[in-house]
Amino acid sequence: MPDAALDELDVSAGSLMWGKLLQSDHAITVAEDAGQTVAFCCVVPSRDPDHNPDSDAEISAIHVDPKHWRRGAGRALCTAAFAAAADSAFAKIVLWVLSTNAAAIRFYEAMGFQPDFATKSETVAEGVLVQLVRLRRNLP
Repeated sequence: MPDAALDELDVSAGSLMWGKLLQSDHAITVAEDAGQTVAFCCVVPSRDPDHNPDSDAEISAIHVDPKHWRRGAGRALCTAAFAAAADSAFAKIVLWVLSTNAAAIRFYEAMGFQPDFATKSETVAEGVLVQLVRLRRNLP
């Protein structure tokens, strides 16, 4: 995410959003190291208008602290997301990733995601526009 977008984040709004998410029935998974949260993932019914929210899940948020990259947290979170989505009878799962984040795209492809050629632009902060690509995979 561009630094300008991160600098614009409203901590209060984020706290309210996470409070609501934690009280919802969405699947939220965290990874810890020595009692500290180092990664999280949230799975929701797909919010995309061209998907059926009854059969398609979405990883709406996933983040691993860069100090913990390549230690298995991302793989564990994706595996947990797949299980949670399958347990809720979803047939596929999608996610959106920055089109310029080649490392993340390679990681998701290694986890079985494939691009479905959908793209979108999104304003993530005042004046910060990012380009996203959608990846999808079927669930067992």
